[in-house]
Amino acid sequence: MRMAKSVGIVGALVLTLGVLACDSECDQSGCLATGKAATEYRIKTGIAGAAADEGDDGDVAESCSECLLSDGKLLLFEATSAITTQEAAQTLIDQAGSMQTVEFSGTYEQALLPGEHLICAELGMARCQGITIADGEVVTVNVRYTFVGPGLTVFLPGESEPSASPVFNVTIPETL
Repeated sequence: MRMAKSVGIVGALVLTLGVLACDSECDQSGCLATGKAATEYRIKTGIAGAAADEGDDGDVAESCSECLLSDGKLLLFEATSAITTQEAAQTLIDQAGSMQTVEFSGTYEQALLPGEHLICAELGMARCQGITIADGEVVTVNVRYTFVGPGLTVFLPGESEPSASPVFNVTIPETL
């Protein structure tokens, strides 16, 4: 009886250590980076952040799906006033003569002029968010790519929680 109890305890310990070892091999660095505000950057005014790819390995039974830092691409549009509606975002894009593109790997920082901006991440569809950048401030704009498209997480300067500003689904013309 005593031997059976010891074998049961040892078996449970081996199983627990095996699960912990598997979980420790699951790289979540990308999701960790995109879940918080950027703290290290060299620019004075603009945006900074990270991109992560949540992947889609199709195995729902997995206790962890890797979420790695990844390549990212942001489309930046200058605006004359705050972008607060879907219609305003699409109109700005449709009437834009040009846009600025920021391509990066892992993390980035981009100096911008103070003012109103529309920031978009595109992967099949585009998701955009209007932001205001004040002189001397850096706004965090993180991108997380998932199987349903990109997601934006914006942290305003000095804030530890994401902004509640609306995110807009828009169409980016191929001519831009």
